[in-house]
Parts: sequence; C-alpha cells; structure tokens
Amino acid sequence: TARKRSVDRAVQEAEKAATDAFKTIEDTQNTLAATAVQNDHSSENSLSQENKERLEALTKRASELHLAAKRAEEMIQKAMTDQSQNTQDSLQKQFNQVSEKATAQAESAVEKFVQELKARTSSEQKSSKRCDSFAELSRLADEAVRTYLDGDRVGDFDYALGAAGAKIVKKLTSLPYTPPNRVVPTSIWHAMGRDAGVGRPEDAISQRVTFGSCFAFAGNHGSLTVRLSAKLHPFAVSLEHIHSALCNPVHNLNCSSAPRDFRILGRDDTDPETSEPFLLGQFQYDALARDKPTVQTFPLDSIPDHPIDLISLEVLSNHGHPDYTCVYRFRVHGDPHSPSSST
Repeated sequence: TARKRSVDRAVQEAEKAATDAFKTIEDTQNTLAATAVQNDHSSENSLSQENKERLEALTKRASELHLAAKRAEEMIQKAMTDQSQNTQDSLQKQFNQVSEKATAQAESAVEKFVQELKARTSSEQKSSKRCDSFAELSRLADEAVRTYLDGDRVGDFDYALGAAGAKIVKKLTSLPYTPPNRVVPTSIWHAMGRDAGVGRPEDAISQRVTFGSCFAFAGNHGSLTVRLSAKLHPFAVSLEHIHSALCNPVHNLNCSSAPRDFRILGRDDTDPETSEPFLLGQFQYDALARDKPTVQTFPLDSIPDHPIDLISLEVLSNHGHPDYTCVYRFRVHGDPHSPSSST
C-alpha cells in the first residue's frame, strides 16, 4: 500500500542517515590519522583521550540511530501484519521522532567535533611553525657556541699567539713580579728555567688560561711587547682575565689585579728599542660588570697604513690591587700583509 511504501522510504532514509554518520566518523578518524603521520607520531598516540571519547560517543550515537531504524521497521512490519491502522500511525510517528532526533544529534555532534578538529589542526600548524623557529634558533645558538669555542672564543685569528710563532720582546716588556718575601728575583728563576710560582710574560700569549697562569708584573703600570707571527694591518685586540668567581677573595678580591685602563702601541721593526711608538688606541677593560665577558675585544682607533709585526700592550691602571697586575691573555687581530699587494 501507499502507507507501507511511505514507511519503507522513511526507514531507508533513517538507515542512510545512520550510514552517513558512520562515514563522517570514519572520515574524521582518517583526518586525525593523517595529522598524526605529519607530526611523526602514530595515530593512536596522536589522539588525545578527549578526542577518543568524542569518537566513541559519536559511534554510539550512530549505532543508536541505526538500531532505532531497525526496531521501527520491525514494529511497523508487525503492525501491518495485524492490520492495526492506529498502531501503524503511532509507530510511524514514533519512528519519525526517533529518526529526526537521532539524526539531528548525530549531525550536530559530528559537526562540532569536525570544527574542533579544524581548530586543533590549525593550532598544531602554528605550534609546528614555532617549533621550526625554535629549531632555527637552536641551530644559530649551536653555531655561535661552536664559533665561541672552536674560534678561540673570539672568532678571529690571534697573531700574538705563541704557539703560532709570536715572541715576547724582553727588552720592551716589564719584569715579572717578585713577592716581597723573596730574595732572588722572579726573572732570575725564570732565566734558570725554574718555576718561581709567578707567571712568565709568555703566559700572556698562551692558550692556557687557568688560575695563576698569567703574566704578573709589579704595581699597576707595566708593558708587554709582542713580535707577531706575521706582518699585518691590525684592526683589534682582545684582553682576557679569569672570571671573578675564580679570583681569590683573600689576595685578589673582585679580581682587583685585572688591568683596567690600557693603550695599544704599534712599533716599526727597524729598531724597536729606539723607534718612536705610535698610538693605536686607548681602552678600558671592565672586570667587575656582570654583563661583560672575560674576553673583551677592542677595535683599534687607528689602523697603521703600513704592515707591522710589533705591538705593545701598555697597562696604565688596574682594578685596585696594590701589589701587582695580571695579564692572562693578550690577543691581536688583523689582516695579514700580502707582499703582492704592495707591488
């Protein structure tokens, strides 16, 4: 009859709604799985507990809808067999109500879940960009650390490095400090090849910077002259002292033996002892500021127009130590002279 065909059509529509709900849930699961693969995680691990619960709820709703359609169909078939028109109408109405309500709830839940999934995916993409930025930042930091460590903490070659061929000019360098209770001067012990407990001038052009490994001279004024490992056009110098945490609070509180004011002099090698030195710059080493590194680089104020290989560090004051001043490391940076460039 026409009524039976109408009921059959309604049952088919309900079953189709249930099938569509199942398909939407399956598509949502596939979308989550694809998102998990992009983030290099398994779909099982990528789904949060909350999302799993939502999917389970949606699956349950769709199952209820499917079951309601089946139950309604069975009841309608039975009613038509009994030829009970009132029962058919009642069941038809009940079926329509159950079908409409279940379909609306399933569609609403699925739509809400899909919107939340889109929002989550967008958030993860932004997070991924932040991770990319963080990864880039980490790469730059690693590169800076490598430059700091592998590049002798400065990044420019040191032409005053003893291991590279630089030498101390003794006649233009202060004598090492001799403690007041010593009878034999420290310089005599050094000349005999003995360790006098006080650093040599050569310590200031060595890569070894440890507690006590420094060139110490008496008072707060002294000089260190170095014949560089090559002729060059110098453009900067670096001065280094140990960290204040390593300074002995009894004898060297706040690293008071560190140089403070100093100047850099260039010299011609025709006759270093008698030739007039020329000023390349005057600077101040800060051993007390917390934000200052132990290695401080100073660009020269004046760059000679001709290559030189003699440079003097002249210390004018220290940070308050009354007895001696310590130079832990002195570096010279520049552009090496090429003979072909002068022809």
